Amino acid sequence: MDYVSDLEIIKEFQLGKTDRFEFLVKRYASLCHYYFQQRRSIDQETAQDLTQEVLLRIYKNLKQFEPRSSLKAWILTICRNVANDFFRRKKEPEISQYATQEDIPQSAEFETAQIQRKSIADALDVLPERQKEIIEMKYFWQMSCDEIANIMGIPSGTVKSDLFRARLRLFEIFDGGEEK
Repeated sequence: MDYVSDLEIIKEFQLGKTDRFEFLVKRYASLCHYYFQQRRSIDQETAQDLTQEVLLRIYKNLKQFEPRSSLKAWILTICRNVANDFFRRKKEPEISQYATQEDIPQSAEFETAQIQRKSIADALDVLPERQKEIIEMKYFWQMSCDEIANIMGIPSGTVKSDLFRARLRLFEIFDGGEEK
């Protein structure tokens, strides 16, 4: 089957043709799951449940989605709201913003990848919360500064300056071998 763009799926969905919704599920479910498990430190089973909740909200509200907007930004906003609702209901603070899995190394290559992943997570933990979130949206979700500004409710210039400062700090950490 040929590639179908998000915009085509949304337009068809808004006309009542819901059979291609599964394409959106395939494209965005793993990204949502990643957000819950890695960004918000939620266990795998709960992350799956919250991902399903996000997908249900997308399905229920896609008819009102404005196609000129960024679908990815809209989905991330839903993820953030679902996670905030989850923690509000749970009434427990989040443990860590960037959790890492402590897997048993199976090869030298795997071990190196785990060390790099932990180093990145540790470096991100040094950043202020807003800068961590901006870095994640920019590089994990591949969002533009305008999309990030819209989601966070801050000016685009603030996003750009926070992004600059965060990158500079990360370069200092990795280039200088600085202790975190």
